[in-house]
Amino acid sequence: MRTDETPGTATGSEQRLQGIGVSPGIAIGAAYIGDRGELPVNESRLDEPQIEAERGRFADAVSISEIYAETSPEEKVEIVRRETEHAKTLFVGDGINDAPALMAATVGIAFGQHSVVTSEAARVVIIDTSLSKVDELIHLSHRLRRVALQSAIGGMLLSGIGMMFAAFGMLSPVAGAVAQEGIDWLAVLNALRTATAASTQTDFRTE
Repeated sequence: MRTDETPGTATGSEQRLQGIGVSPGIAIGAAYIGDRGELPVNESRLDEPQIEAERGRFADAVSISEIYAETSPEEKVEIVRRETEHAKTLFVGDGINDAPALMAATVGIAFGQHSVVTSEAARVVIIDTSLSKVDELIHLSHRLRRVALQSAIGGMLLSGIGMMFAAFGMLSPVAGAVAQEGIDWLAVLNALRTATAASTQTDFRTE
């Protein structure tokens, strides 16, 4: 997991998570982050203060407020289920022991190419072990949802207005059919905006 990527501003990542109703937390197992961001790192190469420092560095990088260290697969599932009772959850895991928690979360994201079992348990698979890709996924999903709602609700509203005009005799059947075609084209053209890249795809930058 690359930790040389940090939020674009000191609170950029945290503000974005809070803006979509997410309270950041993490359950860390036996994997640690190396000097160059590689994962996993042999635990024997790190003493306890270094391990704690790595956890703190990682938490600060993504504005995490709660850390659950050295958790077993059962404990991860318990944490996810407890949080899911109060809100929708997103769990990111990269190992076989993360598979149960991935299935228990509202959305499970398999990270990297470490396990087929993990990939099958998740609803989303991110090949690149980069935190920016997770953030990019959040940006992309919210943009797609926003555009879809604009097309659907906008189309229904315009169609409703057209039906009101037709009900009062202000729109002939032929004109109504033409107007409906125009509304359909507007909805399609608006949806095509998702084919272009957004101006902002992630709140992370590479230092």
